[in-house]
Amino acid sequence: MVWNFMVGGLLHGATIVLYDGSATHPDINGVWRVAEQTRATMVGVGAAYLVAAEKANAHPAAEIDLSVLRSILQTGSPLPTSTWCWVYDRVLSGIWLQSVCGGTDICSVLAGGSPLLPVRVGRIQCPALGVALAAWDSSGQPLIGEQGCFAEARVTGGMPTCRPVAAG
Repeated sequence: MVWNFMVGGLLHGATIVLYDGSATHPDINGVWRVAEQTRATMVGVGAAYLVAAEKANAHPAAEIDLSVLRSILQTGSPLPTSTWCWVYDRVLSGIWLQSVCGGTDICSVLAGGSPLLPVRVGRIQCPALGVALAAWDSSGQPLIGEQGCFAEARVTGGMPTCRPVAAG
């Protein structure tokens, strides 16, 4: 999935930075140091990294210039409320923190951020553009206002609409 996002960035004229190394090297602020050195405007990280930085009592804003950073995309697992607050308190108060979730099977985002909607702690802002996202219970019934399993509710252009048939 990340490869597709990176190629998409290039197609839109962005300069991309792929860091292949430890996010915590030389210390817990490793990601933020790379962002500062490259003048990144958007950084993607796993929720586990943000949680680890919070637990380490890191304060990137106190020692690193992140003034050009506009957005942080986090994915991988739900972000605890305390970590949401840590990002706004210790990384950058005016940042657009986007919680993003996707599906490896469709190699795309199911839900993510929108600059038109407010950011709410513990919530993903909206379904991705063109995604008919729904939550379902274990018996296949749709859920509204309850926790369930995400699923694409209708076939989209990139999804197969038939099963291959073996010649015989």
